[in-house]
Amino acid sequence: MGHRLESLVKNFYENHFKEDFGYPSLSLTLPAEDADWVAKCRTILPEIDSVSKQYNLFVEEGDINPRLFSFGKPLLPTDAKSLFENKYYVIKGAPLEILEPMMLLFRTSEVLHVVDGFDTTRIHNLYDFISRYEVPYSVYEKDNRKNRIDSLISCGYIKTDEQGILRPNDKPAIEILGCLWRNHVVSYWHHDKSVRELLEKWENKGLLKTDDHLLCESERNLFSYYLNNNKYTNGPAIRNQYAHGAIPVGDDVQVHVKNYYILLMLLILLLLKIEDEFRIGFKILWSSTEKNNFISE
Repeated sequence: MGHRLESLVKNFYENHFKEDFGYPSLSLTLPAEDADWVAKCRTILPEIDSVSKQYNLFVEEGDINPRLFSFGKPLLPTDAKSLFENKYYVIKGAPLEILEPMMLLFRTSEVLHVVDGFDTTRIHNLYDFISRYEVPYSVYEKDNRKNRIDSLISCGYIKTDEQGILRPNDKPAIEILGCLWRNHVVSYWHHDKSVRELLEKWENKGLLKTDDHLLCESERNLFSYYLNNNKYTNGPAIRNQYAHGAIPVGDDVQVHVKNYYILLMLLILLLLKIEDEFRIGFKILWSSTEKNNFISE
């Protein structure tokens, strides 16, 4: 017989975090199986905030002191900080040095035209095009996009090989631009050293800035959309429906069922983000230990 999802989530937070990462988790109170759906929503909502507040205290103090925790102000998940000051890199302002090559490489409209000898109907962008096909530079010689190709070549993002075939060139830069195009953010510690060094270089040039939140901006937007009306006015604002003893409007139980599973999803996402930070931290410590052992030998 399987376990309730809530039991697995509770074990993940209270035992897995403590036993595998040494995280001083406090108890997590999740709804009883026989509780009604309104009660379930009212139970899980403060636990999402509690987990966020506990982790933020851990980031600030290196521990979770129950006394400090009980006297601290409430904290929303969107305000929780990361263990790493450079957790994320995002575009600073609107630098053409970033935006122009990013759009040229990854915007779909750059390949939504006929290129002699190639079927571009299933190609997503220029980077996809020159990665999949042997595309000669010569196909662009009489094309009005030639100056754009020349711009990418002069900046080192792509190159022509000995046969005149267009090839991706600066892989770290292209990796960063691809992440910024798809996700609007680059998670620093999930990339290799060459990418991290280039992120730091672009930050020093004022092209990028760091974000030290536990959740990246799109994730914070997701939480804001579902939980409250601080940023969005068209969201379900689930927190407002159950907070401060409010009586949810309507008798449709399916509304509360849906709200509960959204809240459970957000809690699980929050726990996975915290676990990811632990794994990054252990990876950094392991790499540092290996390096020190190598030097001592």
